[in-house]
Amino acid sequence: MSTISDKSQADLSERSVEELASALILKLQEQRRASISLHGGRRVAQTDTAGQQQLLVDAWTSLDALNRQVSQNFAESSATHRRLFNSRSILARLPPELLAKIALIWIEDVKHGNKWEYPMFSSETPLLKAALFALRKTLVLSRVCSLWRQVCLDSPQLWSEIDLVWPSTAVRELIKRSKTSALTFTLHVTRSNTEHMVGYCTRKAGFWTEILSENMFRIRHLSLALGPPGFDLTSFWNGLRELAAPRLEVFEFRAVRNDHRESLKNLFGAQTPLLQHIVLYGMSYRDLTSQSFASVVMLSLTIERDATVEIPSILSSTPMVEDLRIEGTCRDADTSLTLVSSPVLELTQCQNLSVTEFFPEAVAYLLSAVALPKLRRVSIRTQPYPRDDGSISSIFTQIPQVVRDLSRDAAVLFLSMGCDDLGFTVKGQIPQSDLSIDLLEYTARLIVDESKELRRHLFQTAVQQLGMKPRSLRFSIGRGDEVPFLTAEIWHSILLQCDTVKSLSLSSSETGFLFPFLEVLDEPSLLCPKLDQLRLDIAYHDRNQDYIEGLLERRKSRGAAIDKVDISEDEYGSGGSDEDEHGLGESDDE
Repeated sequence: MSTISDKSQADLSERSVEELASALILKLQEQRRASISLHGGRRVAQTDTAGQQQLLVDAWTSLDALNRQVSQNFAESSATHRRLFNSRSILARLPPELLAKIALIWIEDVKHGNKWEYPMFSSETPLLKAALFALRKTLVLSRVCSLWRQVCLDSPQLWSEIDLVWPSTAVRELIKRSKTSALTFTLHVTRSNTEHMVGYCTRKAGFWTEILSENMFRIRHLSLALGPPGFDLTSFWNGLRELAAPRLEVFEFRAVRNDHRESLKNLFGAQTPLLQHIVLYGMSYRDLTSQSFASVVMLSLTIERDATVEIPSILSSTPMVEDLRIEGTCRDADTSLTLVSSPVLELTQCQNLSVTEFFPEAVAYLLSAVALPKLRRVSIRTQPYPRDDGSISSIFTQIPQVVRDLSRDAAVLFLSMGCDDLGFTVKGQIPQSDLSIDLLEYTARLIVDESKELRRHLFQTAVQQLGMKPRSLRFSIGRGDEVPFLTAEIWHSILLQCDTVKSLSLSSSETGFLFPFLEVLDEPSLLCPKLDQLRLDIAYHDRNQDYIEGLLERRKSRGAAIDKVDISEDEYGSGGSDEDEHGLGESDDE
């Protein structure tokens, strides 16, 4: 392409964009006419045709080169304009560390945001498609503009959380971008799409082992959930188990298999000085050592029935644990477990305890064998069942001593029964109290009469068993064949123990429950003499305004006025609020 003289360049620079565009269009039209003239219907000499064709080829070559050069210059000029424009935006004036924080919030939202934001995948590989979707969402901010790209590339912590299901090239690139930041690796492949996923895991196992081995010294959080049947999980795990992990703080491993328990022997070579949070499922706990777990403060274990008796020995490896969560398999009851006369282990720092999916004997054994002097929050889920001798095994027939000790000075007791569950919640003296006790049983193994009897027993004996003097007492009664009718006699036995109660609440979606309850409050013997707040959440047909007003007047005349009454009702039971003339709003029970 020929060069342009300085004079011509000066002339061109004075012309507008529209004039230059018009000149270029005219030149293209001229070349088009020349092509038609040369290759049209008119015959010309071969030598003339060859000469003219070469001229046209040269002209079109020059125009093509011009087009490329114009396009390149246009792209560069446009990018420069956008970059300069963006550099003057309010966003660009923010400090780089604040921009990095915004980017981090975006990426955190992608990883932990609302699951409904993600599409529903129905193909053969939903796991992989979902992972790729998350990867694209993670990268999108770095592709908005050069400003955001530079912010993202200058912020290694943005790339430190990596899903090993992502493509290998992406995994390696993100590790590179993370520079020296501590890493979080996630690898969750369990039972979905068995045949396909077994082959996938087998093909990828070498890559996963390589990446984890190369970076174990940088890993802060490692979360593994593996075990599609047929995948050699043991070989994969043994290749990683003894690697030193000096920066590891959180370790989660769910070995989702029924035929084998993975070993914890010499876990991470006992070189995890920062390890504090552990979640384990499908593991053999016989090889645990305090050297590996000495610094652990949060421990979550899933225990097989045959290992229940070993729980104290297992926990002896975690002397500093503060938050303890133990889940059973609850396949069948272990009636051979008996209470220990004195604890065999004391966890001096433990404040939170959660025990789920065990039968009552296992829970009672655990709480008798392990002393927890600083315990403040308890959550227990069990399944009662009928014994061979006809009695019912339930945690509510003999509430554990540690629960009774904690409840003695509590202020709030909430008793509930539904169609398939039964339980109570205890709270501390003031709303800011950290005391919280939650016991629940699922009654599916009981026949209707057994379930009714257990419900009556808990409601009638809870206050006495716990040794409480509650200030706030709440009852919630659901629907179902297993829900017993509570007569006035039963309500009398319940409220007879509640002379300290100032706030009382009844919620029932069944008709007929309200009148026996009110009848007891209306007795001349004045049960609950300190009661000054009453909340009723009742079925629509249960409301008897005249009787309620009469009850309030009679209690007032006896020197036991109820100052605050809140009645909510609807056609189906508890629902929207509808204050009566005595209502002063929703009561503050605590």
